[in-house]
Amino acid sequence: LGVMTPQSLENVDKGMRAVTTVNDTLRVDVTPAALTWNLRKTVQAMERSGLDRIPVVDGERYVGIIDM
Repeated sequence: LGVMTPQSLENVDKGMRAVTTVNDTLRVDVTPAALTWNLRKTVQAMERSGLDRIPVVDGERYVGIIDM
């Protein structure tokens, strides 16, 4: 599970976008938020990762994304 950021896309030369895969730019070092997390913990995780969005999971199942 990961996140592709606008910065990731900006770092890819426009001429290379046709051959660059999502896998090449996906950030997988993001800890997803659990449905049971409180908002403070969720915001702290986003701040630690330097992102304004975070995937949300229920166990192993992806259920959504929080985008600030």
